[in-house]
This record gives sequence, structure tokens and C-alpha cells, in this order.
Amino acid sequence: MKKLTTAVILFIFTQTLWSQNLWTEQDRAFLLKGLRNTGSELLAQIRELDEDQMSFKPDSNSWSIAEIVEHLGVYEEHLYWDLLYQQHSPERPELVEKVKGNDEALLAYATDPAKGTAPWLAEPIGRFEEKEALIRYFTRFRDEVISLIEGTDKDFRL
Repeated sequence: MKKLTTAVILFIFTQTLWSQNLWTEQDRAFLLKGLRNTGSELLAQIRELDEDQMSFKPDSNSWSIAEIVEHLGVYEEHLYWDLLYQQHSPERPELVEKVKGNDEALLAYATDPAKGTAPWLAEPIGRFEEKEALIRYFTRFRDEVISLIEGTDKDFRL
């Protein structure tokens, strides 16, 4: 899920130029479908888990499911604020050539099952004591991101 979020963020900024419109309705549809599907899949998987299952850690070097969902929620919030800020920022067409053609590499990275290291900002710190609060946090920002993407005319590739 972390990697999908990364892919979604990077996809917005790096698709190869196919037309004069860098950000197309196909891009928007692809992104929205991915956000909705992965959010629904995540929630379906964790809804049936009890608190013990959510907090279980197979070893001291692994995160629990609750910690993973907290991490994803933090990234959703970060993405929301980033996209909101971008709504009011000047476009940067000079950066397009630097990232042109990187979609395949970025999507491959995002779907690689190898574990990465989270930046300190996105490390789980036990912000939520109850599963439902954690679900509300993730869902709130996922829904906000979807609403921003649906309702904007901003070219996210510039």
C-alpha cells in the first residue's frame, strides 16, 4: 500500500508526454480508480480484525497491521496537503523534461514487495488507541485526496 501511494504520487508528475495536455482525463480516471480500489481493499481486509490481531507483531523488527495503517494514513495526510498546496502554486513546466519517461520505473518501484525504510515523519508512533479511530484517520484523508483530484482543473503534471 505504501508503494502504491508512492506510485500514485509519482505517476501524477511523471507520465510521458503524449499530448499537449500533460494531465489528461485518463490520468485522472486511472488515479481515482487506483485510490478507490486500494482504499476499499485495505478497509475490507482490516474491518474484520480484532484489536489483538491489529496490534500483533510477528517479531520486533516488523510493524503490526495497526502500525502499517497508521503509516499509510500519515502518507495520505501528507499527500492531501501536498496536493492542496499545489493547487495554489505556480506551474513548473521546466521540470517536465527531467522526469519525462519515468513512469515505468516509478511504478515498478512502487509495486516492488521489498520493504523500504520509512522517513521519520511517516513512522508509526501509536497515534491511535482504537482501530476505528485509525480507520477514520486513513479514510478521512483518502477521501479528501479523492475529492481534490475529482474537483480540480489543475494540471498535476506541471
